[in-house]
Amino acid sequence: MSSRSRKPKKADAKPKTVDFNLTPQGFLIKSSGQQGSVEFFDKKFSDYQHQMKTMDPDYAYATAINKIKVVLDEISLNNRRPISCRAGCSACCHSKVDIVPWEAELIKQHVAENNIRFDTRLLDIQSEALKGEPGTYEKLPFADRRCIFLDADQKCSIYSVRPLMCRRHFVQSDPSFCKTEEFARIEIDVNPDVDAYLSAYVTHNATVPLPAFIQEQQASFNSHTELADKAN
Repeated sequence: MSSRSRKPKKADAKPKTVDFNLTPQGFLIKSSGQQGSVEFFDKKFSDYQHQMKTMDPDYAYATAINKIKVVLDEISLNNRRPISCRAGCSACCHSKVDIVPWEAELIKQHVAENNIRFDTRLLDIQSEALKGEPGTYEKLPFADRRCIFLDADQKCSIYSVRPLMCRRHFVQSDPSFCKTEEFARIEIDVNPDVDAYLSAYVTHNATVPLPAFIQEQQASFNSHTELADKAN
């Protein structure tokens, strides 16, 4: 076989530097001071990071979804404290959300197929903030951090394909505490195994902020919307 016909050896992928390495629940576990939970989390986190290196991407994502479902099932069986999150609660929808490639494709397809409209004014504000120095986005006024996919009824217009980090905000305290100024009073359900897996998943995969991805795809969304409008 000639050297021309040989496939070049694939270079090892370099870990992508991201501005977080744990989920919010992971941070809670690490800062809890509960030695047993922290040690368990650290071990599971390390184990899952190692497993991610050889995991099929589709299977890894499906496992993440199923891990979250485990918590929901336990709550429904009254084996865990009930959660206070309800349709219309939207405080957590004012947080910076990073998505992995698989989620990006699901969202892109869903937005196009369902002609989902989004707040382009907020998209411009958030995208510009993301181009600034680290922490610029977090300094935006609360109203300007509102997710572009949050509709007038405070409901998610991409709920069926919402990112993993939007699926794991299981608040157990009074919903009124979710307001920015009450953040320290929030109690969130944690599960060291589930949150170790999610933390390993989001650190293993390349991520992009949701507003940045949508802005990059905005031209294609606009074209699809124009076609849909003409068809109607």
